[in-house]
Amino acid sequence: MRIRLPDGEAVGHHALPLGVLSDGRRAPAAALFRAFLGRTAQGFVVVASEPDDGWRPGIAVSPFGMKIRNFGIMAPDGSTALWRAGEIISHGSLAAARRLARAYARWTELGLPGGAGFRLEVHRADAAPAATDELRVEPRGATVLAWRLKPRAAG
Repeated sequence: MRIRLPDGEAVGHHALPLGVLSDGRRAPAAALFRAFLGRTAQGFVVVASEPDDGWRPGIAVSPFGMKIRNFGIMAPDGSTALWRAGEIISHGSLAAARRLARAYARWTELGLPGGAGFRLEVHRADAAPAATDELRVEPRGATVLAWRLKPRAAG
């Protein structure tokens, strides 16, 4: 899901460098974590921070790729925790920040898998597997995309 930057004061700032270079450019660790979140985290979001980068409502936003936007998690209570230039910025309650911290811990426990750490399966909706810790399912009408952690990434 793509969101606008939240209004109001942040309720928390927490360091999470993810390999940010000294000139502020983002290194590949941020792309790996973004890809992992996009395939495993309910409430994954990217932030529309560029005024006109070609994105329009209805165009899918990929969690893959090296062009990193601000990204994070939106919790069911509407709070957000966004990674931006080496830190997590929380808005609303700390629920999203806690979810993002758990996702980061899991990512490190699994060996920092990125997009290559997943296998994509396509199933008919009526024959799709159930979601697990190693399998994220995305219903897409008559089909379901299943993102499965590859065995070496699952531990």
